[in-house]
Amino acid sequence: MAKKLIGHMACPECGFSDAEVGEDKNGHPYRHCPDCNAQYFTRGDPGRIAKLKEKMRPVKTGEPAQDLPATPKKRGALDGLFDPK
Repeated sequence: MAKKLIGHMACPECGFSDAEVGEDKNGHPYRHCPDCNAQYFTRGDPGRIAKLKEKMRPVKTGEPAQDLPATPKKRGALDGLFDPK
């Protein structure tokens, strides 16, 4: 089952402004930052879910929900140093 993107928020670990908020297979929201690869899972806790949704910028109405990539592209300080030429 594909996980759906439901919004964006700032990553508290690295400050990236567009960390992805998605829903897992159980319908619980989680945050994943493609910049630093940090993940935050609510595990169905009502308090955690409420706080995450307060801070989230929802996907715009009328915009179809997007499937999140199965394996996000890693980006970091060492990108490009070891690329084959």
